[in-house]
Amino acid sequence: MKNIKHFILAILLSVGFAKSIHAQIYVGAGAGYGLPAMNEMIGSNSVETETTDTEEGVYSSFGKGILPGLYVGYMFNENWGAELGFGMLMGQEVTITFSETNPTTNVTSNATETYKGKMMRITPGIRYYAGSDNLRPYLRMGFVIGVGGKLEYTYHKVTTNPSQTNTYDDAWEFSGAPAFGFSSGLGIQYMFSDKFGVFGEVGAIFQKWAPAKAMATKSMVDGQDQLPGMNVADKQIEFFDEYTSTSQQDPNQPSPEIRRYYPFSSWGINAGVHLKF
Repeated sequence: MKNIKHFILAILLSVGFAKSIHAQIYVGAGAGYGLPAMNEMIGSNSVETETTDTEEGVYSSFGKGILPGLYVGYMFNENWGAELGFGMLMGQEVTITFSETNPTTNVTSNATETYKGKMMRITPGIRYYAGSDNLRPYLRMGFVIGVGGKLEYTYHKVTTNPSQTNTYDDAWEFSGAPAFGFSSGLGIQYMFSDKFGVFGEVGAIFQKWAPAKAMATKSMVDGQDQLPGMNVADKQIEFFDEYTSTSQQDPNQPSPEIRRYYPFSSWGINAGVHLKF
């Protein structure tokens, strides 16, 4: 009988401990929009005539765009917790334009370049709540690990002269390297019950990314596909911190270029739902 009592007591303690741990687990999901931050010059809008050349710098970050995500965490006590977030950057285009007019030859050229960033982000970090009421402000901060990053580049040009019009279309995809940075957010959470609530926050991500490679995905001249006739060196690039060039580049190997870091920082608003278990 004594052993049975000890066994029952052990079960009750185990269940109580499991419930205590289980009650500290939380998950959430939301979406927001990131505005460009830590902007850098991407290129310049250019208008050229026979006598003038006007340049306007285009400053932005490829981190701008829609930012859906979710997170799971564990509260150690009423105020402190650790969490792991997963988000997707669905970037918006950054556009650069070029225009050239020559009245003497009656030749005009108009070109547009577009850039668009995409990335999956993993954000391990900590969360701190102030107060203990249903309406609670909080602060979160941690690291950002970007995986599957891509930068899509397109180029469209139309040249017109008195006898003909020519069109050029190119596209490249930059990829192949992780990205690291920092994430933070300041928000407020309201719990309608012990289990369900909503949140809204202002957050920021500080991040740069350097691709490892690039590949041409499109090359058209007047509607004719040029990719089949291009060698590997013409349509593939590998990026390095340093390299030594030779006078005889192997056409069957990617062209080497110096690695460049692109801005992927943003700040913006985010809102969603918060669940406790």
